[in-house]
Amino acid sequence: MEKVAHIRSREVFFFAVLFICLGAASIFHHLGLSLSLGAFVAGMVIAESPYGRQATSDILPLRDNFLGLLFATIGMMLDLDFLLKYSGSVVLLSLCLFVVKIVVAIGACLLVRIPLKLAVITSLMVCQVGEFSFILASNGLSQGLLTKIEHQHFLSVSILSMLATPLMFFVAH
Repeated sequence: MEKVAHIRSREVFFFAVLFICLGAASIFHHLGLSLSLGAFVAGMVIAESPYGRQATSDILPLRDNFLGLLFATIGMMLDLDFLLKYSGSVVLLSLCLFVVKIVVAIGACLLVRIPLKLAVITSLMVCQVGEFSFILASNGLSQGLLTKIEHQHFLSVSILSMLATPLMFFVAH
């Protein structure tokens, strides 16, 4: 990274970061691990390097494009017929998810002496399922740890949690 940074070309630096992430993903894949995990680890290593801020500032403009692609992909995986057929269990599982995450988050906040009002607001902000969960669920499906119905339940609950989070943010204040 240091040699690439000394070239002082944003394009070369950007492609070096991209190459490192793709290379790590490829190595992890050849070791029998997830491509996503390899890219994740590479991103963490780059972020902790002295050039982490430069890498972030170069990649940041693409964030919205990647997020759009992620959400479009997730939306395409959801089976709407499944959602309609199992709407009751999806709503019940979503409520369970919200209750567990809220209780755990409030407990963690209070444990580190964050005021109750801020703890409640924080707990409502972390109710959604994280993006890395989609990687884990896809791997679980491909490894036979999740059935297709369980995976659709996961997708439905996750999407509902992402849709509910902005509403919770509005209500939290």
